[in-house]
Amino acid sequence: MREWSTPDGCWDIVVMQRAGRTTVLQTALISRPVLLAYDAGDSYLAIAMEGETLEVPRLENAEGLVDRLARRGLLVRDELVESAAAGRPRAISPRSMP
Repeated sequence: MREWSTPDGCWDIVVMQRAGRTTVLQTALISRPVLLAYDAGDSYLAIAMEGETLEVPRLENAEGLVDRLARRGLLVRDELVESAAAGRPRAISPRSMP
């Protein structure tokens, strides 16, 4: 299967799941349509970063990236995950954790 991605003036962070493998990448601005190929069961998540240029995420700059995404409302907190990560799990089974 194929689909066209058209220029939108934004940098994107893309999470791709293809053939059982997950890849995260940052795209540049595109100036013409790009043909994307995919198979049944593949999935893509694109986060458009209008007006921003991001560094490729590395250990040294990951916190800054997360902060920027949170300020734009693209990330949310989950109280169950947060309490478990802090060593204060709620009274639910680990299997019920998101």
